[in-house]
Amino acid sequence: MQSLYKLPARVSISYADERGRTLTFQGEIVDLAPSGRSLKMKFSGIDGGDFFVRADRCHAIACRETGEVFDDIDGYLYELWASARSGNDGTVPLGEAIDLIPVENVGPLTSRALAIEFRSWDAFISSLFSQAPDLLLQRLLRVPGVGPATATALYEWSMMDEAAEWVNAFNRRFAVAPYDVEQRASLPLHGLRIVFTGTLENMGRSEAKARAEALGATVGASVSDSTHVLVVGEGPGAKLKQAQTKGIQIIDEARYLELIGVLNPA
Repeated sequence: MQSLYKLPARVSISYADERGRTLTFQGEIVDLAPSGRSLKMKFSGIDGGDFFVRADRCHAIACRETGEVFDDIDGYLYELWASARSGNDGTVPLGEAIDLIPVENVGPLTSRALAIEFRSWDAFISSLFSQAPDLLLQRLLRVPGVGPATATALYEWSMMDEAAEWVNAFNRRFAVAPYDVEQRASLPLHGLRIVFTGTLENMGRSEAKARAEALGATVGASVSDSTHVLVVGEGPGAKLKQAQTKGIQIIDEARYLELIGVLNPA
């Protein structure tokens, strides 16, 4: 029999849809991801078709093989989430742990950038809860991809009574691996020096820079002999001619989106 705490998990679920109706399906939980203050599960029904369900809409989850009903739905789903992401030593990567924090503005790329900045779960949590507000906000704002809204949301969450309860419950369940140089070396864009020119259609320059840095690249302000890639948007400036002269690889926005995993290569 397959482990109850491994994905895909063969279960039946009952949940409330957007109209408040209770629906029951049999199938498999195939993946889980943070969604605001809850987890979102990707569910594959035995009759075909995948759909997403927020954990906080679930009334019941039961194992299809044993009939066991999981009374602590959140606890069960968090265990599934951790089992899918933990390493050989059972620890959860720091970026994944930060991504799980129930703050709307924090996503996978921001979480990875925060992991690079703070290096350990203890250092991150200690800063959130113990550092002076002005110093905390200053440090958060220097992280690539963290703007005023995200920094403020993290600070405001840390001031809530429920935040300490959430952290204590998380620490009882999981151990978090520190972010180290080996992890950065395994990032897909590690070692690349990227420069941008022109206006990007799908994202602002700051977001494009944050995404590249979160995936291990170094983003430069100007083209030099050490530049590996120039990303060209609409209305490129003198950087384009400089890159052409130096023989630097030039890519458009669509190729850059493929590079960072926003689009799948054709």
